[in-house]
Amino acid sequence: MKPQQFQDLLNAVPLLSSQQRNTLINALSEQNSPSDIAKSIEDSFVRAPKCPHCGSEALQRWGKRNKRQRFRCKVCRKTLNAFSKTPLARLRRPEAWPKYLEGMTHSLTLRPAAKQCGVSLNTSFRWRHRFLQVIEHDQAPELSGIAELDETFFRESFKGQKKGLPRPVRKRGSDKKTDCRKIPVMVASSRPKTQPIENCRFYSEKLSGALLLSGD
Repeated sequence: MKPQQFQDLLNAVPLLSSQQRNTLINALSEQNSPSDIAKSIEDSFVRAPKCPHCGSEALQRWGKRNKRQRFRCKVCRKTLNAFSKTPLARLRRPEAWPKYLEGMTHSLTLRPAAKQCGVSLNTSFRWRHRFLQVIEHDQAPELSGIAELDETFFRESFKGQKKGLPRPVRKRGSDKKTDCRKIPVMVASSRPKTQPIENCRFYSEKLSGALLLSGD
């Protein structure tokens, strides 16, 4: 959009009705939402490029492959893209990632999630574990200001372990009639941005000295 057209748009904003303003706000919110996750990651990498192999920031554009911009490091001479050496490397169908993540927030299991996104069960399994790796490393560097501190409990799981179990093997079904160990995990979140930090052994490193804690 040209500057004059943008200025005319700004001048027309006071003339909008309440309903028209809400429609405009909703439209802008949809544009700002990370519906295209791959593009958001690539744009973020372009703003702060860094070689995942040697850590150098001296990168140059090196053509495109599968519609993704590639780069070449001037130090180690290796080629890469925004997803190289990340949990999302070599994953296909990025247009289906938002729908799959939405299913994860609604606790969809592997098969329903695969059917919803039109992918195979193996792909659904791979995506689930790759996305969980991204979430695991997405931790706030430090909490400051006002933070909330609380505990949550996870059921102890030995899924996939066939030998050396500390308890008798249980069959399918509920564990209401059996003793199930719950593992407590302390979670802290700052206000107003909710960037949680899990596992209390990291708190001494990630809590600011001027932090005001709120708990129950």
